[in-house]
Amino acid sequence: MKNLTEQRVIEFGLVNIHILIRKIFFQVQQSDFRVDHVCCIIRGGMDFANTVSHLLYVPCAAMGAVHWPKKEKIETVKFSRHMVFLTPPDEVGKNFLLLDEMNDSGESLKGGKKKLESKFGKKIVVKTGVIHHKTCSEFKPDFIGETIYPNPEGKHPWIRYPWECKDILVEGRMERIEFIET
Repeated sequence: MKNLTEQRVIEFGLVNIHILIRKIFFQVQQSDFRVDHVCCIIRGGMDFANTVSHLLYVPCAAMGAVHWPKKEKIETVKFSRHMVFLTPPDEVGKNFLLLDEMNDSGESLKGGKKKLESKFGKKIVVKTGVIHHKTCSEFKPDFIGETIYPNPEGKHPWIRYPWECKDILVEGRMERIEFIET
């Protein structure tokens, strides 16, 4: 992992996040896609998906994904064996909105989509949404709150959300980072 003190770090407050979540909600409402189920990739997508499921009046499900075990990024995202649904299997529906807070590689969203398709077969439709989409990702979600562009040196900022710890691991030690509030 790069030393994050060399990167710009942006912290988003709850008000800013809720504005972006409502923006995504309106995008979904204006589309032809009728959501039967919201599914989040946890941990980052949990608060986001819960809020969207309340706004849409649909159930919320969760799947675990690990991209940074032991503080180091791994090549392939690992998903939990099971998903949590609060709906009986015969009442799940066919239109899923898969949500994660950030898209910087697309691996979590692509893997989550495959996991849903393997569980329910090709009879389902999966659309994706994120609060922040970094332009370095090869995968573009269907619904985006805000697009994040690189700085003049080509580096994308590190995004910190209100539900995350303000201490981060830098080269094996915990450091406090100064944030830019947006």
